[in-house]
Amino acid sequence: MKNKIIHNMKSKVVFRKDLAQTRALIKAGKVAAKTANRASRVLGLSVSFIKDGVIYEEKKR
Repeated sequence: MKNKIIHNMKSKVVFRKDLAQTRALIKAGKVAAKTANRASRVLGLSVSFIKDGVIYEEKKR
């Protein structure tokens, strides 16, 4: 008798049902990042970011 492997695919279905919430969370994260970046520049703090896999740091002049 062969052993059968049963995969539970319910997690993918739940993820698909939460598509609108996932999009809203991604959008909220982007808005929060922009706000934090702007506030850091105003306060004169150094700002670190990743572009094309390289980490850059901008310091206040």
